Amino acid sequence: MKETTYKYQEQSLFSISWPLFIELSLHVGIGIIATFMLGHYSDSAAAGVGVANQLLNIFILVFNVTSIGGTVLISQNLGAGRLKDARQLGRTVFGLNVWFGIFVSFIVFFFGEQLLQLFDIHGKVYDYGLTFLRICGISLFFESISLALSAILRSHGYTKESMFVTMMMDFISIGGNILAITGIFGLPITGVTGVAWAIVAARAFAVCALIYLVYNRLALKLEIKDVMTAKKEDIKGLLAIGIPSAGENLSYQFSQLIITSFVVSMGTASLAARVYVLNINYIVFFLRWQLPKGRSC
Repeated sequence: MKETTYKYQEQSLFSISWPLFIELSLHVGIGIIATFMLGHYSDSAAAGVGVANQLLNIFILVFNVTSIGGTVLISQNLGAGRLKDARQLGRTVFGLNVWFGIFVSFIVFFFGEQLLQLFDIHGKVYDYGLTFLRICGISLFFESISLALSAILRSHGYTKESMFVTMMMDFISIGGNILAITGIFGLPITGVTGVAWAIVAARAFAVCALIYLVYNRLALKLEIKDVMTAKKEDIKGLLAIGIPSAGENLSYQFSQLIITSFVVSMGTASLAARVYVLNINYIVFFLRWQLPKGRSC
């Protein structure tokens, strides 16, 4: 592919930021919506899924390390006119997140039981949580790749395209949740299992759509060899920026996990209430973080 076909578009700060705000809201919302919809199915299911979702959010933050670093470094190279370096960084971000996704999905799927046992939950809450954790562990592979592809698109100014893909991902997930919980059209009620597989399908769709957009908008073809080759300098640069940027959110998520482990001892009802309040808190916290200083929700 010739270098002249490697395209990016210049935009204003506002035109870039508002689609990004919506996209991040929708990424956060997919787990929140699943938890609240399962609340109509069973408090035990909502409690188990809520605990599992907190663990999943920790791993998703790992993927954000390279995504954040990639967005910054690719944008810097594009601004400096180093299109070849920006192209290589995009391939490196993609390759790293493929490996991160494989590794984390393996850990969650095969060691999900041990991870949940750290919270000392039992009975139906444990069963629901383990089912959700193992199935959604598969979707973490897709989530890792989609975050990398979104970072590549955003760094080139294509924030709206990435936002629309995330919107479609949420619609697919919500549609699957409705089918799994309500038994509409005479379909069997699959509960937590159906909700989890809906998330897997939604994230798989997002990867396919984003790969198409990266190739179509940027003329950047990602190949298997990109997973095997990466410059050490690029990796160091991505981690140097991404780790400190993700560190604050990671510490916050760990603190919430510790609080949840204390609430577990109070019973299922208390744990379910904790999960509902925590999800509402995510929304408020996210909006407050996005608003300019001096304003509040």
